[in-house]
Amino acid sequence: MAETQTAGFSEEQRFPQFRMRVTLALPPVFVTALAVWQVGFGHRMGRYPISNGGLTFLSALLWAVYLRLVTVRLSTELGEREIRVRMKGFRRRRSIPLEGVRAVKTVTFDPVKDFGGYGIRATKSGMAMVARGN
Repeated sequence: MAETQTAGFSEEQRFPQFRMRVTLALPPVFVTALAVWQVGFGHRMGRYPISNGGLTFLSALLWAVYLRLVTVRLSTELGEREIRVRMKGFRRRRSIPLEGVRAVKTVTFDPVKDFGGYGIRATKSGMAMVARGN
């Protein structure tokens, strides 16, 4: 059984971009509006309309995906033997043994310019998990 270690430092960040949340909400809002139009008001869409049950299911599925995406958190923990980084909600975990760390420094960066945005990003020098800050 693996030993549990206590965290000497712990930080949890969320993705704060208001524009991202609005953009991600557009598909579920659009499909929900179609569902209300078809199921609620009885107006069928197109020559071969989707069934009421299918449209309702699609709307609920898109809202579930949206809620999952906006609740993702980036968690960083410094333990006695390793640094643990994980994306809570995506089941992405990374452990870095402290014995392999040679140097530590504070850097300032632009997430969009340097990494192409927020989230899990692959760069020439390795992988980055960026939630907020610089």
